[in-house]
Amino acid sequence: MQRCLATLLIMVSFVCAVQGGRRTTFALGVSLEETAIPLLREKISLYRTLAIELRQGIVHLRDTEAVYQETIEDAFLIGVRTLYDVTRFLPAITQVSLYSGIEYDFVTAHQFGAEHPLATGRIIGLFVGAEKYLSDGLSLCLDAGVYHTSLSSPHLDFREEGVDLLFNILVNFYLF
Repeated sequence: MQRCLATLLIMVSFVCAVQGGRRTTFALGVSLEETAIPLLREKISLYRTLAIELRQGIVHLRDTEAVYQETIEDAFLIGVRTLYDVTRFLPAITQVSLYSGIEYDFVTAHQFGAEHPLATGRIIGLFVGAEKYLSDGLSLCLDAGVYHTSLSSPHLDFREEGVDLLFNILVNFYLF
């Protein structure tokens, strides 16, 4: 499924690249991140210096631990990022676009056959990054940020919190 989606996005980017002219209004993207959840992203430019990115991903897991005898079926992430273009404050930089922003995600893990989620959590973070256009409709982004993660489960009576430094590699396929 992931390979089919990636192939489709690559084909769309080549079709868009033939049309010519750099597009910055709407993008579909695939995230190759440190997380185990592959993400599909939609990036929408609201103004010249501000964009919003919707993120969603699901991963199917089969993790059986002898301690809990629980089977985790899947994990789901949905979130939003705001991106602020800071390149305009650095006029000497012309080859890449620099951005910063804040991200908020909601994560849930489901147990096989259960009605309610086994665990839920939230992720909030601040990040900085750079975007380099490889063609008119294709760009590569690298960003890093500090994120606070909170995960809890009322069924297993646990709560996990922590601060992490995350690095992301993002590929954007601009359609418009």
